[in-house]
Amino acid sequence: MPGLTTKIRVTPNRLGSFDVVCAELCGIGHSTMRQAVRVLPPAQFAAWVAKRTQRAGDGGVAAAGGDAAAAGKALFNDTGCKACHTLADAGSDAKIGPGLDDLAEKDAVMFGKTNGQSPEEYVKNSIEDPAAFVVPKVPKDTMPKTYKDDLSPEEIDTLVKYLLTVSGGKSK
Repeated sequence: MPGLTTKIRVTPNRLGSFDVVCAELCGIGHSTMRQAVRVLPPAQFAAWVAKRTQRAGDGGVAAAGGDAAAAGKALFNDTGCKACHTLADAGSDAKIGPGLDDLAEKDAVMFGKTNGQSPEEYVKNSIEDPAAFVVPKVPKDTMPKTYKDDLSPEEIDTLVKYLLTVSGGKSK
């Protein structure tokens, strides 16, 4: 249900990557309630936490060997964006949210409808406040509203620049 936070606790019994699909029919958008989960050995999980902590401070650029595009791609894949959005550069073909391969082509339509925001402002606002403007034909309240809290400002900036760069959009 929109606005309802549901918590679950699981005890994994095997390592690997898994798709979690909601098993309770709870309303509109039920089919879009999906999450990707990776179960790691404790040492790998500790290394992931350490890398995540470092990544937050510089948007992940240092962890990606100074490559901002690689850092953006890692953020796109690691934060779950690929579960809903199509983006060829990241190897994602999901169809739940709007496709991101043609952000540059959407400039005139999308950015004009969002109070004249620049492409950077539009993409950043779409990540931080996804309910502010919902792409037509995409169910409202589909995108998580927690990215502003879950990602550092530097990570969001890295992700925005990556998305605009690989989609042919304009990025500073």
